[in-house]
Amino acid sequence: MSDVQIQKRKQYRASPLNSLLVNCSNELHVFVEDKVAKAFIETVVPKNIRERIHVVPIGQADAIYRQMAAYYREGKENFVAFLDGDQRTTKASGHSKIKNELGDKWTRSQEEFETFIEPRLNYIPGDKWPEHEVVNSLLLLNNFDDLVDQWGADDAENV
Repeated sequence: MSDVQIQKRKQYRASPLNSLLVNCSNELHVFVEDKVAKAFIETVVPKNIRERIHVVPIGQADAIYRQMAAYYREGKENFVAFLDGDQRTTKASGHSKIKNELGDKWTRSQEEFETFIEPRLNYIPGDKWPEHEVVNSLLLLNNFDDLVDQWGADDAENV
């Protein structure tokens, strides 16, 4: 147990429920394609929620579909996936791939399946891969001084 967990446990000793919550850092599993998507999610999600989720870089979309199918098959509902924005056009085929991964192991109706999967399959903003969006945003900047300050660099030429 880390020092942070020990401190949190001491803070919440008054309530048994609170002490259980301290150890629940995996209330929601968030599947993403890579470390860039993980950084994006962890940046936009508020700290109080970030402490309760576990963002997992899994790999390409097909690997995420397999993971979603595995959770679905096991009856786990504590997951959501965020694919890169360039995958948005393949959403319908994503649903089909998840069903194919399940084979004959899914017992719900088509409507129940769609109701279950639809809110769990999401996309990072944009219509291209996130790295492309970041680079383009940086290229649009006229003045790099703010970036220099944020990155702690000596001057704009070093960035």
